[in-house]
Amino acid sequence: MAKLDSGTVIWDKSPAGFPDARWLDSLVVGSGTVGASMTGAVANESILINHIALRDGGKTTALQDVSDKFPQIRKFYADGKILDAEAVLAREFEKKGYNPQMDYQIPVCTLKLNFTGDGFPLNYRRILDMESAEATVTFNEQERKLFVARNSDIVVFNAKGKVNLTVSVEGARHEGNWIYFSAKTSNGDDYGLVTRLVVSGGIVAARPEGVVVEAADSVMILAKPYIGSDETKVKKELEAIKLTYAKLHAPSEAIHKRLFNKVRLEFGEKTTDSQSMLMNFAREGVLTSTLLERLWNFAKYLSICTDGLSPSGLWLGEGKSVNYSMWNNAAQLLYGGIGLAVNPDSVLELLGSYEKFADDLRKNASRVFGMTGFFVPDKTAPGSALFGSACGSTLHFVASSALAANLFYRYYLVTGDAKVLKSRIYPFMQSVAEFYGDFLKLDANGTYSTMPSYSPNSIPGNTIQGKRLENFHFATNSTIDFLAVGALLDNLIHAGEALGDDDNIQLWTEMKGKLPRLQANESGGIREWTNSAFVDARVASGNLQNYGLYPLKTLSFNDYEVAYQPKVSVGANPKISMRQASINSISQRLNLAGFVQDAKTLGMYAAQMAHSQDSELAREMILKLLSSTFTNSGLSLSNDWRGGGFSLNAKPTLDICGNFGLAAAVTECLIQSNFNTLRILPSAFEEMAIGEATDLATDFGARISMMWNLNNSRLVLKITPKHNVTIDIHFHPAFKKTKNKERLEDGVMRKVQLVAGKTTVIEF
Repeated sequence: MAKLDSGTVIWDKSPAGFPDARWLDSLVVGSGTVGASMTGAVANESILINHIALRDGGKTTALQDVSDKFPQIRKFYADGKILDAEAVLAREFEKKGYNPQMDYQIPVCTLKLNFTGDGFPLNYRRILDMESAEATVTFNEQERKLFVARNSDIVVFNAKGKVNLTVSVEGARHEGNWIYFSAKTSNGDDYGLVTRLVVSGGIVAARPEGVVVEAADSVMILAKPYIGSDETKVKKELEAIKLTYAKLHAPSEAIHKRLFNKVRLEFGEKTTDSQSMLMNFAREGVLTSTLLERLWNFAKYLSICTDGLSPSGLWLGEGKSVNYSMWNNAAQLLYGGIGLAVNPDSVLELLGSYEKFADDLRKNASRVFGMTGFFVPDKTAPGSALFGSACGSTLHFVASSALAANLFYRYYLVTGDAKVLKSRIYPFMQSVAEFYGDFLKLDANGTYSTMPSYSPNSIPGNTIQGKRLENFHFATNSTIDFLAVGALLDNLIHAGEALGDDDNIQLWTEMKGKLPRLQANESGGIREWTNSAFVDARVASGNLQNYGLYPLKTLSFNDYEVAYQPKVSVGANPKISMRQASINSISQRLNLAGFVQDAKTLGMYAAQMAHSQDSELAREMILKLLSSTFTNSGLSLSNDWRGGGFSLNAKPTLDICGNFGLAAAVTECLIQSNFNTLRILPSAFEEMAIGEATDLATDFGARISMMWNLNNSRLVLKITPKHNVTIDIHFHPAFKKTKNKERLEDGVMRKVQLVAGKTTVIEF
């Protein structure tokens, strides 16, 4: 059995909570294609099963050409007809019948296991061993285990002890020791589950209520979902299995362990406290190293167990998942951070899904805006890359294309894969930049403006004809537009230099010089709309104006100051850095609008606040995220169902973006990097004072391993780059005297030359 003081184990003393939706607090396992979760109930166990390819609903139609109407938007705005400008595209698509609908994830089914005769449960434990990818429930003499085989996508459950149970699936047929479930999506597509029971030392029989097992020494359940009409094929596969549970688990565990142990992190001493106890501490403001390590590992575990990531992963229990916006927090949290470090190929798979529909990306640009190049919408219709919504929140969110291109470029930054950069990523980035070259227009000051524009989840605080704006998805010059395009141009210049493409570098540099300077509002926060007539709203959940901190990191490493006019001003207007304005913006949103945030925004705030380089601010934000969205199983939910004050108080659903946001925040507290800079422990707080990390990723194509102890100023740092690079390294103030020949200047080791494939070691 797994050691309960391990940072790779989540355990508790009671089954899942949420009586009406226990899957929200279950133990989860997965193969990357198939996911399963169990509640840990003593008598009435449930095993929820999902398949990555099972989706329902959705509609895709031909994208009509409305580009001839696009100039009206800018004409209406120039004439002061803002509401008319906002309605142009949606109205034209409504006239032409373009009404795409996104498809949604649905679960396959739930295996119900009703146990009898186990007596009152003593010494109950439910345990998730993340290193072996196995969920275990023990009490009395009972032991129940669950995993999903990575090499076959078979869900395997095993119960030992004197076992009496009934196994059933609603709507299934039961024959001998087999259960056959089949169904159709609303689109008429077939799917189902085949289940086989392998019983030792007891009797088994099919009855109307299910397959009944009596007085068995052990029961192994083999279940495999399928998409299409593969029932017979799956039955033959399950029928051929002769191996024991242990022998089935061993090869799957070996595959998983290689992935799981690739990147590692440990903090200080471990405790054996249960997850619920550690979470109760966190809700009281007491953070522990054990909880941080467990949940960082859990995000890593989730990234391995579910490919083709979505906010529900492979553990959705609802009949219909909530549609989500890919480039509004979700993609950066799910695919960036720990996901990119552990499973970078998932980013390439996402890129491939867009490359497959390159013609659609060009249609989006030409038929809606009348522009050339690629437009990557925030939502896409099924089986395409066309706009997945005719709503202004999708049509006007023009930053989404640059955000997509920037995530794909991070694959190159992390892996150093110049071949993929040259053949796939750089051409994609150029096609996206081609769109912006047409779309961006110069204003009277000679700087770029964007119209239409949209800053997600935010309605400007303006009034029109004395009325406040409602359900309004339009603006000009959203700050996220210029942050995203600015990062894209930086990335193109950097890529051009790496590939020797001198011809285009001048073009990108000239475009960069025409971007407007960002602005601060009267409260010292970053304005959500720059050089625009639109003003910030007091209550909103949007956070993309802070993307300069993370994930783009431009303002974190390339800051500048601007003058601003505070509410109360004495003398000359003060100046503030854009980085500080971004930090202030997060605090303002939480103070004024904490009750409308969700897991995605809180997760992003945590990663962004790590770039404050203020350890207490970072720690406080991590505590807010933990106490607002996390259950005792380690899963993050969409919002705080208890009404804690820092997120929506509503019925929650699963949203593992919070898990990835927490892991990103922890990692960014330990190391931060861009093309040529590395920061070591920039926002580390007390619970991170002692630790060891292996193979953390950087944005200059190197992997970092280190051991540190801030209490006695010890550090061993190892940097192994994929290519030659020269960087500056900024160290935590605790590290003053290095054992290396290189000297520190104000805590910085400058122009450290790293050689491809050679490990550089720096010690304090």
